[in-house]
Amino acid sequence: MRDEVDNMKIIAILAIMMAIMLAGCAEKVAEEHMEAQIEAETGHDAEVEIDGEDAKMTLETDEGVVQIETKGVDSDEWCKEGAEWKMTAEQGQAEMVIVGIESSGEYKGMCHVTYDIDIAEAQGEMDFYFDQEGNGYQVMNINGQEIKTEFKQ
Repeated sequence: MRDEVDNMKIIAILAIMMAIMLAGCAEKVAEEHMEAQIEAETGHDAEVEIDGEDAKMTLETDEGVVQIETKGVDSDEWCKEGAEWKMTAEQGQAEMVIVGIESSGEYKGMCHVTYDIDIAEAQGEMDFYFDQEGNGYQVMNINGQEIKTEFKQ
């Protein structure tokens, strides 16, 4: 249960990190704001470094140190091909990569993002397809069976 709570905190922290970066805040102000927010929510030290489109964050938890890196984040593009974030911790790792806007098929015109996770409790691959409004699909392949879930903003 504690790992799930820590994982949810990490996801929440990443969402905050992305929102601040996408809002185009000055790097130093964003770094200080993110560090304060993370430290307030987790009760642990945090260190954030933003360099243009790239950022690195180190978070101390009860289970060890978590490293989060983003590359290629650009506030001018909603679906920038090649942009990514990676999380590495003692428990495992996760990675999200923007593949780009689909040019054909069922998800034509939607942004395609892959998400791979490899932690002690789970291993998996997911694909997300969404439009600029935040509506889309989460697609998972589990034991050869495709499971698709629709989400709406």
